[in-house]
Amino acid sequence: MIIKKILEFSWKEFIYGGHLLALGAGAIVISAALLLDERVSWDYPVIIYLIAYTAYLYNRYKEVDKDFLTNPKRTQHLKKYIRYVPLIIWCVFFIIIGILVYSKKLLTLPFILFLFLGGLLYTVFFKKVTKKITAFKNFFVALEWTLPIAFLPIYYSFSFSLPLFLIIIFVYLKTFIVNSYFDTKDVEVDEKEKLLTLPITLSLNRYLVYLKYLTLLFGLIIILSVWFEQLPIFSLILVFTIPFNFYIFKETQKSIISPSRLYFLAGGEFIIWPILLLIGKIMT
Repeated sequence: MIIKKILEFSWKEFIYGGHLLALGAGAIVISAALLLDERVSWDYPVIIYLIAYTAYLYNRYKEVDKDFLTNPKRTQHLKKYIRYVPLIIWCVFFIIIGILVYSKKLLTLPFILFLFLGGLLYTVFFKKVTKKITAFKNFFVALEWTLPIAFLPIYYSFSFSLPLFLIIIFVYLKTFIVNSYFDTKDVEVDEKEKLLTLPITLSLNRYLVYLKYLTLLFGLIIILSVWFEQLPIFSLILVFTIPFNFYIFKETQKSIISPSRLYFLAGGEFIIWPILLLIGKIMT
């Protein structure tokens, strides 16, 4: 009975606590390294996971009452330990410092702090800018997900290159699509806050068509990058995520997808990127 409760809590924490999306952030870093044929140690992907985790946890902590309207199950889970959230965030921060000290990468602390504070400031400042600039929060979140890739040369001391730039472009595009897509479940709350998100400024059908075009552009960038020999041929395996994205769009159009399932399907995509790339690398 106790084991069952622990397993149930762990699963809910994985989905509702932000770990699923945070693992995706770390997986994107690993994917970029695979595409660049650069070796990365365990510390940087773990740090990026922890930074993303604190950003999502803090956002849910500050917006717990608003979140209840769109995702009551997540709110109920978070309230079980909500008073400990500030302590958890501080503990994670010191764990990050400890990893940097252990890995002898303390000189990279300024840009790590930049990412860490950027994730926290999203909730208290940058999200509100969306009241004036359409989809600003999506542009900002996509930037936060992409900057760890741009910082790879700094952390691992290798040179910036055109392939890295191309990876930054299509990762930014894909993370923008996914984070914009999550707005479909928050329309009611976002309207009350007067946020200019894409589902609000566009009709649902127009919005989904817009995301489909961006998804196809994501695939086109990868194909052209391989065609001009800037990325390895196994990069093409990421194009096969497009039908999966279109399936989720279709589910949303039918209004039959729950918030938890949405997070699991859309947010979980990035976790399988390294697996797909490894399979593609072996095949080619």
